[in-house]
Amino acid sequence: MNTHFLPYNEDSVVYGMQFLRGDAEFDHYENILANAYNKLGFDLARIKVPPRGQRFFIRRNQQVAAIGALSQVQRGEHYFRYIPELQGLSAQDTRVCEVHNVIVLDEARGGYTLAVLMYECAKWAVAHSYQYIVGLTRYQVLRHFVAFGINPVQHPPLSLLGQPHLKDFIIYYDTHSPEALRYMHARARNYFQQERTMRRIKELYLRREPAHESL
Repeated sequence: MNTHFLPYNEDSVVYGMQFLRGDAEFDHYENILANAYNKLGFDLARIKVPPRGQRFFIRRNQQVAAIGALSQVQRGEHYFRYIPELQGLSAQDTRVCEVHNVIVLDEARGGYTLAVLMYECAKWAVAHSYQYIVGLTRYQVLRHFVAFGINPVQHPPLSLLGQPHLKDFIIYYDTHSPEALRYMHARARNYFQQERTMRRIKELYLRREPAHESL
């Protein structure tokens, strides 16, 4: 499990990205995916990971906290139509990595987990010489990706995830220009330090106090 250069790890909490191995892990992944997406009305057949895609877990203290998958974009006309830097290009012109099936388990929400997943995916894309990392997400959760520094794209809502009410939007990040890479690492360090400080403020100073009786 990859645990090097992780600005979010602490003495008591260790995160890591682990690609799946063995039938039991693949079955666990598929069960998490089906349970989450069936509730939302996703068409599982339309969001199937390509054959060469790599599924992964984000683990928190060895327990599965989130899942996702990475694959090279082979067609993806919507990405080349709407992402400004990719307009006029195609999958044959540039290496683009897509993130699929991002699900944070209920018990892992409200912490670092989604940010850890995004940062690890971006680093993986850099290490494998992808020029951009892209994905689709529902409008309802778009703000969580943008808060970490991922770029949203302005376009009419898509319905590629299976149902019109889902209102899909494209997100992306440049993983090849030196300026973008410097920003990626600096943003990660700042984000996790900010989150850590806010958590400590809440734990130390804002614990629930007993209600005072009315006079």
